[in-house]
Amino acid sequence: MRKTAGLMLLVLALGGCAESVEFADWVIPVPEGVPIVEYPFVPAEQRTERVELVEDLVLGMDGNDPNQAFYGARAVDLDADGNLWVLDAGNHRIQVFSAEGDFVRSLGREGQGPGELEQPSQMTIVADTVVVRAARRRLSLFDLDGEHLRDVKITDVTGSLLNFMPRDNGTFIASRTEFDLSEETLSRGGGRVRGTFTVSEFSLDAQELLTYIELPREELIIFSADAKRPAAVARPSPSFGASRAGDLYITTAEEYQVLALDPDAEPKWALRVAYVPAGLSEAIIERAIESAQRRRPETTRSDLIWPDRLPALSHIAVDGHGHVYVYPYFARGEELEDRPVDVYSPAGELLFSGMIEDRRWQRGHGDFVYAAGSDRVSGETLVWRWLLDEPF
Repeated sequence: MRKTAGLMLLVLALGGCAESVEFADWVIPVPEGVPIVEYPFVPAEQRTERVELVEDLVLGMDGNDPNQAFYGARAVDLDADGNLWVLDAGNHRIQVFSAEGDFVRSLGREGQGPGELEQPSQMTIVADTVVVRAARRRLSLFDLDGEHLRDVKITDVTGSLLNFMPRDNGTFIASRTEFDLSEETLSRGGGRVRGTFTVSEFSLDAQELLTYIELPREELIIFSADAKRPAAVARPSPSFGASRAGDLYITTAEEYQVLALDPDAEPKWALRVAYVPAGLSEAIIERAIESAQRRRPETTRSDLIWPDRLPALSHIAVDGHGHVYVYPYFARGEELEDRPVDVYSPAGELLFSGMIEDRRWQRGHGDFVYAAGSDRVSGETLVWRWLLDEPF
């Protein structure tokens, strides 16, 4: 197992700190012998610097242009020429724009035939091929001229493939969650269901080539209208980020812990931060009760199932330079806010602890990051390109 000098220095430097910190026990599986990096948590009031997201391009704001009339845009990616490919899921199509934002072409249409898109939800560009999850169990492949190449049935795995990320070797990474719905659980209308969260590498023929990691997962799943329902409060959910080279960074989000894996799924290092997730504030509880009362006006606090605390982490993302962005969880207010972020090198070195605008981006290329989704203020479905101005 590899142990870099840089990692060992980080551990030794922390060991020399005068202030003692306490770390949670591992909830993410860390194999024996993997180097461990540990850091104290930086409180919000000490985060004086920011990573700036400088708006560079926005698509979807021109209501008179039918090519930008997005309906449920789910994904955005780039080809080698810098063209933006947007999965306009609600319109069952893919819209292509130049780097300057000019419309180039449209492909796909609603349907179940070859090259048609039925409730598409995932897209990425692998070398010169556009890969779309065109239906729950089908991939549709296009070339960069928009010509349909072939459709592929997903047969290797059960569970829906999500979070498509390209690799430079001509494959892509995706996750899936599978639950064991026993007859007992179904008969009593739901309950705590155990399952697995798996991240794997796939070929363009939807063949599973490599399993990076498989994590246990538990969810409250309710089928009966009369059953006690979970409160609408954030619960830990596994998240991962990947570089185009295939390095993977994953967390269960229950504690501030990250496991790094190389492109061959060998663990590189594990990281944990001395951070205690927040409990449920009265404001969070009140919002959850109000949400439940919109469906059932008679709902009270005791009618809902509550977690003990919030997640430690929200999600992980990797920028176009291989920096690993780890987002401690925070409860959003009504308006857009800044949120805390910690940035690490591919070797686990802490590069930055500060703040960033509360925007979740999906893809990083060079100095830019990209996102597609609904604007939290206007409600419009938009596509953004931001310059990532990193002060480190």
